Amino acid sequence: MLISLLGQHRHMIPSFCEMPVSNIAQFLTPHRLVVVEENVIAARAFATFVAERVTGAAVVNSAGTLVDVLSSRDLRGIGRSGDSFAHLWQIVSEFKSTVRRQFPDKTPKSVNWVHGNERMVDVLAKMQDGNLHRIFLCELKNDLPHPIAVITQRDVMRILLIHLGQTLQGEVPVAMA
Repeated sequence: MLISLLGQHRHMIPSFCEMPVSNIAQFLTPHRLVVVEENVIAARAFATFVAERVTGAAVVNSAGTLVDVLSSRDLRGIGRSGDSFAHLWQIVSEFKSTVRRQFPDKTPKSVNWVHGNERMVDVLAKMQDGNLHRIFLCELKNDLPHPIAVITQRDVMRILLIHLGQTLQGEVPVAMA
């Protein structure tokens, strides 16, 4: 709801909204980006979530190109009572296809990402329009997106506060470019 509120009142924070995404890369936590390959077993990918203490990961193909996103919300694909537990033994790409078939209105059809030249208003718009919790920051290699960081809703709020001059607990005051 806070992301939606920011999007609705973006005219009140123009310097933040017009800021290039590349300006925030230094404030993103590098270890928060978790990447899983599309051909790994879904159960193994979700075990990575637990080990890395995250709720989502970038899904890449064998060339490292971003092709999807896997989220803890995708666990709905095993059913409320676990009656489809066997789906966890599908590879990630098949598991996501299964979840999209089961929940077409609750599972994004594609992965959302930005590159460094886009603006923060683009991040807000994508998060707001798709009710998304994460957007991947990618670099382009042969015109294909390769994830280098993840921008979460928490990151957007934290970076906005830093941009407005707030010093957050445990953070060193830094001037935004």
